[in-house]
Amino acid sequence: MKKRLNAGHAKNPGIKHGDRIVKLPIEKLLDRIENPFQLVIVAARRVRQITNKAPKLVDIKCSKDTTTALYEIMQGKISYRQATPETDGKDGDKPDEKTG
Repeated sequence: MKKRLNAGHAKNPGIKHGDRIVKLPIEKLLDRIENPFQLVIVAARRVRQITNKAPKLVDIKCSKDTTTALYEIMQGKISYRQATPETDGKDGDKPDEKTG
């Protein structure tokens, strides 16, 4: 008999953090970045920045870089610029930290 992985309960989704579940409302995240695929890309790039010792822009009690990045996006601390033909991907397609 195959073992099943516990993926959580459908009525209680969230990111598991130790003994507690951190619930992030997807609606608030999608208010900031409308395209869910772009949201994933921006969050992943921000996680990489945090992992490489970039300063965190929110003060939360969480050791997971993914949760931190999602909270930063949800609170509007991270903005996103799409590449244009003028930038040709040099400055676009990456998360920008908002200053002030």
